[in-house]
This record gives sequence, structure tokens and C-alpha cells, in this order.
Amino acid sequence: MNTSWASVAITRVGLLSLWLGRVLGVLLALMYLAFLIGEGPPNLLRQTTTQNLQFAMFAVCAVGGLMGLRWPIAGALLNLGGLAVFYAIEHTVSGHWPRGAFPLFALPGACYLLASLLSAPGHGPRTVS
Repeated sequence: MNTSWASVAITRVGLLSLWLGRVLGVLLALMYLAFLIGEGPPNLLRQTTTQNLQFAMFAVCAVGGLMGLRWPIAGALLNLGGLAVFYAIEHTVSGHWPRGAFPLFALPGACYLLASLLSAPGHGPRTVS
């Protein structure tokens, strides 16, 4: 079997991206859980519909980070999709984009997506058996 150094490097970068996404996805979910435990679950009846939707989309983002542990493409779609809807709601309501560390929450999804793109053709991303 003749493998070039480039294909080996691409495979290693893909595997590194997958594991980085897994670590970041777990950290994102743990941070979300710590927020829920520390602040207590929000009273959904007292919040506005906008706040409830943003809370739900952030939960979808965190679930996507965990889902990527087994299904990287589905996890990436949930993570990035939940965050995109969160951003869209914020921009629609306030007229500006969320500031601060919010872009960092897209890292697990971006890593999962990169790992899926760099995986061996026809084999799909490597997953936990």
C-alpha cells in the first residue's frame, strides 16, 4: 500500500479535529449544565418567547456538541444550526449580533465538520465503536 505523506497528514489532521471537537463538545455541554445548576433552570412562564427560544437554541447547540461524539456530521449540524438560529434571533430582536465568547461555541461543530471533510473517502468520519 503506497500512501503519500500528504494523505497521512490529512488523516492525522482529521483525527485531531475529531478529538478536539469531542473535547470541546463535552466542555460546552458541561458549561451549559453548570449554568443550569448554578443559576437554576429558568422559569419558562416568566420569560419572553424570545428568551425561551434563545435558551432552547443554546441547548440544541450543546446537544449537538455531545451528539458529535458518536455522529460527527449530525453533531456539527445541530451545533452550528442551533448557534446560527440563536444569532438570528438576537440580531432580529436587538439589531446587533451577540458579543463576547459566543463564536467559541461554534468550535465543536466546526471541528466535527472538518473531521468529516478530511476523513477517508467512502469511509465516513471515524466514530467510537
